[in-house]
Amino acid sequence: MANQTTSGERAGFGGGGVTALQAILANLNRELASLRKRQRKHANAQAERRKQRTRSGAMTVGIAGYTNAGKSSLFLKLSGKEVLVEDKLFSTLETTVGRMAASPRVLLADTIGFIDQIPNSTLDAFRATLAEALECDLLLLLVDSSDSMLEIKRKLATSRTEIFSRYLNDEEEIDNEILNEKTILVVLTKVEMIDGVELQERTDQLLRPFSQEVIAVAEIKPNEKVLDVGCGCGATSLAISELGAAVTGVDVSMPMLDLAKKRAKKVSFIETDASTYQSNQKFDLVFSRFGVMFFSDPYKAFSNLHSIAADNGRLAFVCWQSPQKNPWMAIPGQVIRPFLPESEAQPDLKAPGPFAFADPIYLEDILLKSGFKDPAIADFKSQLHIADSIEEAVFFQTKIGPGARVLAEIDDPDIRKEALDKMGESLAPYQTNKGVYMEGAVWIVSART
Repeated sequence: MANQTTSGERAGFGGGGVTALQAILANLNRELASLRKRQRKHANAQAERRKQRTRSGAMTVGIAGYTNAGKSSLFLKLSGKEVLVEDKLFSTLETTVGRMAASPRVLLADTIGFIDQIPNSTLDAFRATLAEALECDLLLLLVDSSDSMLEIKRKLATSRTEIFSRYLNDEEEIDNEILNEKTILVVLTKVEMIDGVELQERTDQLLRPFSQEVIAVAEIKPNEKVLDVGCGCGATSLAISELGAAVTGVDVSMPMLDLAKKRAKKVSFIETDASTYQSNQKFDLVFSRFGVMFFSDPYKAFSNLHSIAADNGRLAFVCWQSPQKNPWMAIPGQVIRPFLPESEAQPDLKAPGPFAFADPIYLEDILLKSGFKDPAIADFKSQLHIADSIEEAVFFQTKIGPGARVLAEIDDPDIRKEALDKMGESLAPYQTNKGVYMEGAVWIVSART
């Protein structure tokens, strides 16, 4: 220690003093110089390859965009050439060039994913890679359409300011050379998720009163381990994690889990069937918002949930009461069913579906025989905001619930229109000056292990 004080040495450099530090800096400078040399060599090689492709008459198509926008997936579809497809930053670290399977004279260049406020040092490291995208005949700029409109606009603007301008270092050159002379097409990816995202946001808003009530009943404590059964797109998983709990969300729908991972990054999501799911950890709370009514064998499923719950653990979930007490779901289906070619038999309400646990006696029997103790089944009702107008309410009912399932069986467009008109008439009595409101009735269920 005395030697360090008198000589000006710093901890971490092995006691070599100023001389050692100078040597380290010299080595770093040599490494940086070598890296720059390799980068220039790589860039020159890429530039020469681009010239050769141009002379051969080949057309080059660059694929660019934010990370996880689907660039590598699109490249694979078009070329058939395998590239790394992974949901993480910079999963593609270099340009991959391949021929378009349907037209071999078209070359595709897959590049690294863009990120916000990319550092200059990082941008320099990937300059040659960016050149492949920007110096092509056609640039496809991919945008994740499941993002909000504001996020889409922001990412498009950021792609221009943070990437194009910093690559060219000249705003005027962008306008003249890129925007005016080159063809840039914006490609919306993950379009199939748009309806799902919008519908899920509407559904989460609709069900918020029930979510809040069952979370309150669960009495979640910080650091508890919570299993969210049928977590869907992660709204309840996110709400529980914000209370300080460690949440594992399970669902059988991978598209929903993909959205959940975007919404609740601190939650662990697993694609699995909760009726058979096994874990190395025991959960203090097994929780669900409308995710437990679809088990093919509820006795077996709840027995399994009991087996992965901790000693002195808890169970808390919410499920629907009967259709008669939920006109917002029952009426659309009842109105549309007569338009079907053949009249259907009344469904078995205890079969897997939204109303499987409408009978509280049946539900209590399941819980007791599965090993849970002291089940409490509480009645809870709320006025649900279906939509702002009858037209919006009808559209919403075509996307969710029994009405949507019945409507999907009608192929004739004229009959379908007549059925939708009838649905609108059935919803009209629920129109208020604040929107369309209908009652929803659920059971708030709790038990101990």
